[in-house]
Parts: sequence; C-alpha cells; structure tokens
Amino acid sequence: MKQRKLNQKWLKAAVIGSIWAAFEIIVGSFLHNLHIPFSGVFLSAVSVFLLVAFMQVWKEPGIIIRAGLICALMKSISPSAFILGPMIGIFLEGFLLELVPRLMGRNLLAYGVAGALAVSSTLFQKVGMMLVTFGFDLVKISKPFYYYLIKITGLEGVPARSLIVGILAVYSLIGIIAAFLGYVAGKNYLKHPIQFTESLSLAQKDDSRFVLPEEQKKTYPLLTILFFLFGMMGSMWLITISFLYSGIIAGALYIALVVMNYKNALGRLKRINIWIQFFVFTVIATLFWEWTQSGELFSIDGFLVG
Repeated sequence: MKQRKLNQKWLKAAVIGSIWAAFEIIVGSFLHNLHIPFSGVFLSAVSVFLLVAFMQVWKEPGIIIRAGLICALMKSISPSAFILGPMIGIFLEGFLLELVPRLMGRNLLAYGVAGALAVSSTLFQKVGMMLVTFGFDLVKISKPFYYYLIKITGLEGVPARSLIVGILAVYSLIGIIAAFLGYVAGKNYLKHPIQFTESLSLAQKDDSRFVLPEEQKKTYPLLTILFFLFGMMGSMWLITISFLYSGIIAGALYIALVVMNYKNALGRLKRINIWIQFFVFTVIATLFWEWTQSGELFSIDGFLVG
C-alpha cells in the first residue's frame, strides 16, 4: 500500500494551532464568562508568547498563519457565547506575526513590532465590536462625555490624541514584553531540547463519523445565511430612509424568523451585562448629548438616541 507523506508545514501548524486553541477555548471561555476586565489583552499576550517561542524552533515560512487558521476554526467549538469576534482576532494575530517577520526579518525587533501590533489589535477589535453593537451614535455620545470627564478631572491640557497614544503605548508594551519572553523561551529550548519521537501511530479513521444525516444534507446553509443577512440589511434600510412603519414590520418579522429558527440567539439577550451597557450609554447620551453646545445636563434628543 502506497503511503502518502503528510505536509510538514500543516503538521507543525496543527501542533501550534491545537495548543493555541486549547488555551483559547479553556482559559478564554473561563475569563470571558466571568467578565474579567482586560481578558482579551491577557489572551493576546499569551498567544504572542506562544507563537514567538515556536517561531524560534520551527522557522519554515507560512506555519504561523496556518496555525492561526487552525486555531480560529477550532475556536468555533468553544462553549463561549461569542466566537466570531475571537475567531477574527485569532486569525489577525497569526497574520500579523507571520507578516511582520517576513518584512523585517526574523529578529528580536521584528518580533517586538509584531507582538505590539497583535496585542494592540485587540483594542481596535473591541472598538469595532462596540460600534457594530451600538452604532456610530456611540462616537457622538463619547465626545461630550470625554469633555465632561476632562473638565471634572482638571486635565484640560491633555488632548484626546495624547490619551489614545498613551493607551496604545501600554498595549504595545505588553505585546513587546510577551514577544521578548517568547523569544527567550524559544532560544532556551533550542539550547536544551527535549527528545521526542519523529512519528505517530494514527488509528484507522471511522468514515461513518463524517457522514451527515439525510435531513441535514437537504439543508442549504448558504442560502439561509444570505436570506437572514439581506433580511437584516433590508429592515435597517427601510428604517434609515424614513419608511419607519415598514421597517418596524419587516424587523419584527425578521426577529420572529430568527427566534423560530435559532432559539439560542436569545441567549445574548439574557445576559445582564448587555442591558447594563445599554442603560449606561442611554444615561450618558441623555446627560451629555447637548452639554457641549448649551451646557444643559439633560437632552430629550440624547435620550431618544440612547
């Protein structure tokens, strides 16, 4: 029987991606479900440490981005309620840690830059997800609230740009430290390698495990995804162009279809933190929507926006 030689890059990427995914699924789900602050930064820093360490051992190009793809796909089986955002973040981290050393060479400086970008990407991802959840009115709400905080703290001399640069500097520093520690760990392993076997004995696969039931074969997931996607966009478009009642009716029908077909989608509405966020943003919008123009700490328009 002719034996097929497995692609070594994918094998090594599978090792890295599996270890990475095990940490993301177990520790990541634990931290996110407990709503521990800055858990994304911690997970990203550990990922940078792990990937940079492996890059010292296996230097073939293309392994890290493959590992990111494998880890992101394995993240889809995570018991956490939210997986799309983390999946995008995981793949982005792998992409950055693959791209930067290719452009700058495999050296400590490149690893530091890649680590800084990877950890900082969690901040941009968080902002992006908040904009998706709450809309661009969040930016309008944040601006007067920021000026109010500046006034009561007496930091009028600190521009917003400096504040943003300071936050990014902290995130970047965490990424640089994680990359440096990973670099040191990888080099130490090369000095004192652990003996391991070069081959694995794989059990015969059971093809029946990968056979879909007949009723599942008849479904059309792509058409379903497109239907729900355009249904959501259409409802929002009707509301945007002032077809308010048509948009409300279409939105209600859309929500009813989602609830009928995907009852687990209601799980997010049961989470108290999202209602707390909506309440906080509504209060901020009510108090500060017109504060910068009129100085009044109450706005009906701000309440409606919230």
